[in-house]
Amino acid sequence: MEKPKRFQLQWEKLKAAVTYLAESSLHDDNFGETKLVNLLYYADCAAYFRTGRPITGSNYVRRGYGLCPEDWRSIAEQLEREEVLRVDPEDSRGSHPPWQPASAGTADTHALTKQERAFLDEQLRRFAGFNAAQIEEYSHDEVAWRTTEPGRVIPWELTGFRMPKLTDDVKERGQRIADHIRKHGRRVTRVLVERQDVV
Repeated sequence: MEKPKRFQLQWEKLKAAVTYLAESSLHDDNFGETKLVNLLYYADCAAYFRTGRPITGSNYVRRGYGLCPEDWRSIAEQLEREEVLRVDPEDSRGSHPPWQPASAGTADTHALTKQERAFLDEQLRRFAGFNAAQIEEYSHDEVAWRTTEPGRVIPWELTGFRMPKLTDDVKERGQRIADHIRKHGRRVTRVLVERQDVV
C-alpha cells in the first residue's frame, strides 16, 4: 500500500501565514484558535490543489474541532514564545479564546508569495461570517474528516472534498431500502438498491 504523501513543515511560512490571518482578523470577534487552524487548513488545501503543495508544509490531523496541523500544541506554544500570537486570558469566550497578533501592523509576510497571500485572502473572505462552531461544523462535512480516524494524519488526496448533502428524497429512499432489508432480510441485490421503483 502506498504511503500517504507528506510535506515538510516550513516554519517561516507557517509563522507568516498565522500572523497574516491574525492581523487580517483583528475586527473579527469570532477569530480564535478553532477558526485559525481551519483557515490554515483551507488555505493549504487551495494551494495544494492549484500548485501541488501546501503553503505551510503542514500535514493535518483529524481532531474533534476539525482538521489542524500535526503537532499543533507545540506549534502554538512556539508561536506564543516567539511572540507571534497572544491569547487574552481575561476574555471569556469559552473554549475559543481570541488569538490576536502580538504586535498589530507588524506582520512580516516576506516568506509568503503573492499567490500564497491570495490563497489566505480567499479563505478569509469565504469564512468571514463564520464563528468557531460554524467553521467546525463545516469542516465535519469534509471527506478527509469523515474518513480519517481521530488523531490520524489525513491523506492529502482527500483534502478539500466535501460530502454531498442528503436531500429529503435521498433520505426517504434510504429509509425505504432499510425498511425493505428489515422486512425481507439482508438478501438484497445491487439492482434492488439502485432501482428506485423496486422499494
